[in-house]
This record gives sequence, C-alpha cells and structure tokens, in this order.
Amino acid sequence: PLALNEHNGVIWEYKDNDPNSVLNFGEEKIHFGKDITDIEVCFLIDSTASMNTYSLGIIKTVQQIIKDGFNYVKKFKLPDSAFKVSYVFYRDHEQEKFMKEYITKVIPFESYVTSYSFVENIVYAGGSDECEAVMDGLNEVAKNLKWGGKTGKFLFHFIDNPPHGKNFSKL
Repeated sequence: PLALNEHNGVIWEYKDNDPNSVLNFGEEKIHFGKDITDIEVCFLIDSTASMNTYSLGIIKTVQQIIKDGFNYVKKFKLPDSAFKVSYVFYRDHEQEKFMKEYITKVIPFESYVTSYSFVENIVYAGGSDECEAVMDGLNEVAKNLKWGGKTGKFLFHFIDNPPHGKNFSKL
C-alpha cells in the first residue's frame, strides 16, 4: 500500500487502482465510497506566543497533510469538494479580557485549495501563563464546527502546554 501520511503511524492508505481502498486506523478500516463519501480535516492550533517556536513545523506539517489529501482526491478522481479543511485556533482566557483578542477562532470547512496557505498567516500572541484554553478549542471542534454526515473526520492538534483546570495541570 501507498501511505499518504505516516507522521505518527499510518493515517490513511490506499492501494494502486483498488476501488475498495480504505482509510486505515490501526485495526479499524473504513471503506471510502461505502462508509464515507468525503474527507474533512480540522487543524486545532494553539496560537499563543509560545507556539511561535514551532510555526515553521506547523506550516510544513499542515501543508503536507493537505497535499496528501489532495493526492488522495485526485488518485480516485473525486471532485475537489470531497476534501475540505477547517481550522480552529485558541489562545488563553486573558486574551479577550485584556487584549481584546479571541479565545477561540473558527475557520469553517472549505476547499483545501483556499485553505492551503492560510496556515502561513497565523499570528501567535498572548498566553502569558503556562496553561491555555485547550478545552475551549476542543469544545469548538466538537460542538460548533459543522462536520458533514458521511465524512471521514480527522483532527490534528498542535499544542505545547496543558489546558486550564486542576485535572490537567498543577498550575
């Protein structure tokens, strides 16, 4: 099989000219076309100042995942609309109060073509304490992002610090 992304193990894979190609999640296999009709990828990104150190790696990784998804769509002659990308950014709770900035910011699912370079324009700011508004970001992904019905749903989370709350940190 040809692996599309092996960043942390096989995320999705396909065999040349195999109409029964699958998305592979370890032991669980999902058949494209039978179980799902589209692929949606959400990038959940901590956009606090401490993440600036990792910005080039984030850009490279996000754009590689988008390229891999594009190759998958083209390989199976699927319409461009079969692969969509979304971003959810989060910072910290003091952002809104002191900096008049967002705690979370959602970029809804759109064509991978228009979302490819979006990651290059992230502004990393704020986050003066060790913990971040991670749970706020996850809440946006789970409850407010408009996921499709029969889609393969992928979430990639870029993070360097734990969430607020005594269950997650001793800070």
